[in-house]
Amino acid sequence: MKKAKWWAAVQIIAVMTAAAGCSGNNNDAAKAESNPTGTQTGSASGSTQRAKDPYGKFDQPVTFTLGKMLPPAANFPEGSTDTVEDNEYTRYIAENLNVRIKHKWQVQGDAYIQKVNMSLASGDIPDVMNVNEDQLKQLVEADLIADLSDAYEQYASPYVRGVYESTEGKALEKATFDGKLMALPDVNVQGNAPSLLWIRQDWLDKLGLQPPKTVDELSQVAEAFIERDPDGNNKDDTIGLPAMRDIVSGAASAHFSLDAIFQAYGARPNTWIKDSEGQVTYGTIMPEMKPALGKLSEMYKKGLIDKEFGVKDVAKATEQVVNGKAGLLFGPWWSPFYPLSDAVKKDPKAEWRAYALPLDASGVFNANTLPASSNFLVVRKGYDKPEAVVKTLNMQFKLIRVLDGAPEPYKGQNVNWAVAPFTINLDYANAVERIHQQLQDALDGKIKPEELPADRQTQYQQVVAEMQNPKKDPANWSVKAANLDAAAVLATPMNKIYGVFDGQTKTMESKWANLSKLSNEALMQIIVGDKPLDYFDEFVAKWRQIGGDQVIREVTEAIKK
Repeated sequence: MKKAKWWAAVQIIAVMTAAAGCSGNNNDAAKAESNPTGTQTGSASGSTQRAKDPYGKFDQPVTFTLGKMLPPAANFPEGSTDTVEDNEYTRYIAENLNVRIKHKWQVQGDAYIQKVNMSLASGDIPDVMNVNEDQLKQLVEADLIADLSDAYEQYASPYVRGVYESTEGKALEKATFDGKLMALPDVNVQGNAPSLLWIRQDWLDKLGLQPPKTVDELSQVAEAFIERDPDGNNKDDTIGLPAMRDIVSGAASAHFSLDAIFQAYGARPNTWIKDSEGQVTYGTIMPEMKPALGKLSEMYKKGLIDKEFGVKDVAKATEQVVNGKAGLLFGPWWSPFYPLSDAVKKDPKAEWRAYALPLDASGVFNANTLPASSNFLVVRKGYDKPEAVVKTLNMQFKLIRVLDGAPEPYKGQNVNWAVAPFTINLDYANAVERIHQQLQDALDGKIKPEELPADRQTQYQQVVAEMQNPKKDPANWSVKAANLDAAAVLATPMNKIYGVFDGQTKTMESKWANLSKLSNEALMQIIVGDKPLDYFDEFVAKWRQIGGDQVIREVTEAIKK
């Protein structure tokens, strides 16, 4: 479970960063960078030590070896001889920091996790590498990685510190053991977690309907979309709520999952939480799941949920939206970039709008949160220049965010940012809401558009162009619908649900696959009517018996550490 989540989180962040246009490149960051040697107050241990120059060049060449996670595609310009080891990022770092990076090995995708595990087993690790939370704990226990407290306190740039501070200390806390900072964590953008309800507003308007506030009202809208010919083609060819075979996604929002409906009933599938008595439990077995499953089963029986969702993946479910057969969709804030942009290209009359719905019985929208961090940069114990790693991280994000007049590597050439040395994303936890506010301030005249950072100016121009000529350019529509409109929805009041555990225990290694299979099958069987609702109780008992209770005990113990 953990491994899949870790890699998925990297992908989600990559998508989000691309959609947002390097969201950390903003005025706040630029102001922070303008005084890079100022007094620092935030640190892993609470020290108020004055920072040294975070971009200071070493007098003598410094080299470290790196275990490199390769991006799926680098997209270097045609004819370029650049590589992931030798490119505009690494050359700038070498020239300005006097730091050279040699790849000890480089691996792509899930194979990277296996390669790290092999390194851990042999004890032969590179000077620097990315690890997940479980691997981090193993390295700490084996005493194989360096304490980075001093290097961070003395050399971390204001931008890096600011990003960590945006998590209210949670990111550094996950990397701190016995008061020592043992890794440099990434930061997950929390806007990627809530599952929003996207609705075709033009269909609602045509049928004289209001956005559904509750699950019951959602059912009524789905029924109307099926029976009242919202597209006006005089054909019985529209569906209610599209879904896919992966019924729940857990922490991060995913298209066509049904998490939002479970959450409206107080259920938290695929999430480790504390119950009403303060005890650790797995959300998929909590009692609140049962009424949610009952409602979903009722909706499926009435044909309000796509009858074939159990055999559909994202691509298949997307076809219904793109082809104008569905007017409802659960998905993240960035859905206008995909798949809704394709839907609007095909039918410019489609007016997709996001809502923080449905609400629970008390009138509150419940939303998941992501772990503060899930990817960690570690330094081998014994490596004598850990500050070189911190400075390289500083410089990498100075380039990515184009701070303080730094050059933008491969500007306008669509080269994957992950060709930079460290495959780790550092963006503000509330990056999506920050972008929205910047764009809105410029539109309201509170700041001049030319005062926005360069990439934000481009987005501002796209928003203005969309306002002046709606739907003329799907790219402009996507930027406005996501970065301005949907991002505003994320800023509305909502009950954010914090998971208490995102790692992997010993029993999970051998039994989690079977436990997950049992869970997925039970939920699917109940929803489609192959099993009665009371089967949920039988499922929970079996889940506990075949290893679930042991996992709960291990998670409880892990949280206490």
